[in-house]
Amino acid sequence: MELVQNVRHENVVELRAYFYSKDEKLMLYDHYNKGSVHALLHGRSFENRANLDWETRKRIALGAARGIAHIHTQSGAKLVHGNIKASNIFLDSQHYGCVSEYGLTNMISRYHAPESQ
Repeated sequence: MELVQNVRHENVVELRAYFYSKDEKLMLYDHYNKGSVHALLHGRSFENRANLDWETRKRIALGAARGIAHIHTQSGAKLVHGNIKASNIFLDSQHYGCVSEYGLTNMISRYHAPESQ
């Protein structure tokens, strides 16, 4: 978790706190008023769905790509995202994508790794 907490980039959502136990893994991030890409695209009803122009879509994709690239180059490439999806990408005030929930793959794979004999 130290690796995850030390990741700092404008397109990576900063981890504020975490809880890790055998039964539960929780990560706490800042709130993003614009919401996730999933919420923006799907909304709660047809009327709430956003009609995204190509420029906005490009900013979302570019921001998310920059964030993912930064995560993957941190700490000698020891971090991977492993769960990239629309609900894990949030929008900043300028509609650039910001990646969240990174590092879970590292935590879960270590916890569930087969025991050496």
